[in-house]
Amino acid sequence: MKESFYNIFIDLEGKNETVIFNSLYGSMVLFNSEEKPMIKKYLQNPNFYRNEYIEILIKQKMIIDNKVDELDLVAVRKRRGVKDNNRLDLILMPTLNCNFRCTYCFEEHIPSKMSEDMVEGVKKWLKEEIPKYKFLMIHWYGGEPLLADKTVYELSTFISEQAKINNVLFTIHVTTNGYLINEKIARNFLAIGIADYQITLDGPPDVHNEFRVLKGGRSTFKRVFNKIIMLANIDRKIKITLRINFNHNNINRIPELLNMFPEEIREQIRVVYEPIFGDCSISATSNICSSDISNNLSQYYELANRLGYDVALAMGSINTGKLVYCYAERENQYIINFNGDCFKCSVSNFNPHERVGYIDKNGNLTMEADNYAKWISVDGFRNACNTCKYLPLCMGGCKRVREENSQSCSLISTNASYLLKQLALGYFDKLLQKEVDTL
Repeated sequence: MKESFYNIFIDLEGKNETVIFNSLYGSMVLFNSEEKPMIKKYLQNPNFYRNEYIEILIKQKMIIDNKVDELDLVAVRKRRGVKDNNRLDLILMPTLNCNFRCTYCFEEHIPSKMSEDMVEGVKKWLKEEIPKYKFLMIHWYGGEPLLADKTVYELSTFISEQAKINNVLFTIHVTTNGYLINEKIARNFLAIGIADYQITLDGPPDVHNEFRVLKGGRSTFKRVFNKIIMLANIDRKIKITLRINFNHNNINRIPELLNMFPEEIREQIRVVYEPIFGDCSISATSNICSSDISNNLSQYYELANRLGYDVALAMGSINTGKLVYCYAERENQYIINFNGDCFKCSVSNFNPHERVGYIDKNGNLTMEADNYAKWISVDGFRNACNTCKYLPLCMGGCKRVREENSQSCSLISTNASYLLKQLALGYFDKLLQKEVDTL
């Protein structure tokens, strides 16, 4: 017998208690801190002792069989995630154009729209693909997808019909700035199974209107705020992810926004806080120290919970079993641009030389083998990852970051779960303490 490599000891602040958390198996053991030296001794020499403590540690897989290669278990899990043939993940971009000009946006908004030929090509490809899977995840993205709302409706209707014909479960999500949604569009979408939206507000009116303006410079807060309320009131099934992007200029204004929404619709609104990234002048992590970000996120999620918002996903329990860091690593995941070009990562300018393939008007998907292989190759983890006790929780971090620079850790807090944000910011111990406090 031997000690599991993925045992993490954390002394609970303000308590005479220590917890061992195993990041591979998700198990925990809580004990008096005075017992810590004894527990460590048992873990280091499990074959020398045999008592109730050892039995507990074995049961919780903190002591394992000598033959178990835990790093290989993590690698196998990763391969299963990459090669998962049960689900197809698609991000569809009917246009790269946008009616907003947000100050932190990284995209190049060009006049564009998915042609009728390309719509038919995507339909032909999907008709062949959908029957291969058990579950289909569709995300409408852009640009601003509702600049092409008829395309969104037409393709979503087709997808819904094909999924039902082939007994495939599906979900359809729309990421929109919210400015163009109206009751007619929302009701038509709801009829074909679209009840899930992500809409961004970056604080109360004065802050949001500095960050997120129309192409001509006019403010957007009032209209977007009212559209969120309108959506929620159409049907209780509709859920809106309220994304709040923050940096040093607005992080302290988040509570004001949370208090603005009517109480009766808050349970339909999921709250997610995301740090703004980019150059040093706007980057959250360049201008706010990690401890302040972590503390503020914790307080604001707790506030959102008290106010009646849905924060279950954002503040979810520490769960193990993660397969990949990001959807882009999955073999059966594609971002389909308006012109049929296929990509993997949504944090992109969608340059043709980065595409992993393309769909033509006849529904044929031609792969760019070299670019595709960079994303889905399972070539092991970095040396630093191999010796990191948190590896099972992040599965190696961001593939793009790993490719573009040589920093030792590629875990980034942006576009990641609350748990991964805490890992990236170095505050996992406080998160774990909160988890223990709820037991």
